[in-house]
Amino acid sequence: MEIKVSIITATYNSAHGIEACLDSILSQDYKNIECLIIDGQSKDQTLEIVSQKQKSHSCIKIVSESDKGIYDALNKGIALASGDLIGFVHSDDLLASSNVISKLVSKIHHENLDGVYGDLQYVDKINTNKIIRFWKSCKFQPELLKRGWLPAHPTLILKKEVYLEHGVFNKSFKIAADYDFMLRI
Repeated sequence: MEIKVSIITATYNSAHGIEACLDSILSQDYKNIECLIIDGQSKDQTLEIVSQKQKSHSCIKIVSESDKGIYDALNKGIALASGDLIGFVHSDDLLASSNVISKLVSKIHHENLDGVYGDLQYVDKINTNKIIRFWKSCKFQPELLKRGWLPAHPTLILKKEVYLEHGVFNKSFKIAADYDFMLRI
């Protein structure tokens, strides 16, 4: 049985970046991907762009309804995810290469891991080849959490069981629900 990957993308008025985001997901050499778009009732062209992509890519599923912020949207995506692995690609993010997902799936499967994380490049919005900042990951050490370090959330992909065991994002933390989640797992 091939491992299914659910990629969750929360959107709200994301017309400026959603097409490139979707293209980076849809160009993956790993094909058993479910692409969940959780939209907060965008007022721009976001839904039109996603709907156009959906016509030729049945892996894209769209939910558009009001939400209580990004963590609420991500929680909705987790609840809908049918994949064995769950990851996030935010609406203005890109996957670094067309084989990122296949590498992550292989690593998790062959080493029987619950999840992986990696490096993160912050790039210029106009010229995505221009790296603004490079976040270098390191081997996980619990004591780093005490100093505010945590794996870069957009690079984290976890088995669905991790969410079932530890819960989802606590929406009461408006800007730190990812940090709270990391502490729990």
